[in-house]
Amino acid sequence: KKKMILLEDKKKIIRKLEGGMQLTDLAKAYGRSASTIDTILKTKEKITGRDAAKGVTRVSKQWPPVLEEVEKLLLLWIEQKQCAGDS
Repeated sequence: KKKMILLEDKKKIIRKLEGGMQLTDLAKAYGRSASTIDTILKTKEKITGRDAAKGVTRVSKQWPPVLEEVEKLLLLWIEQKQCAGDS
């Protein structure tokens, strides 16, 4: 079974790599292969640019940018409705 790495964990891994921690040490610490940690580093721009939606702990699939924008707008609309007392 494929184990997913949480978005926040990926961001922590990137920060630790940038802080000077060795790739192999991080792989051991997170129980992953060095190639997995290297892939996280290679996709650093995408990972650091992402913000998980409220309540979302995992990102399992990358959506096209249009769907990401729709998701953000939908979340904003839901929050506005909740603040206005609508359900």
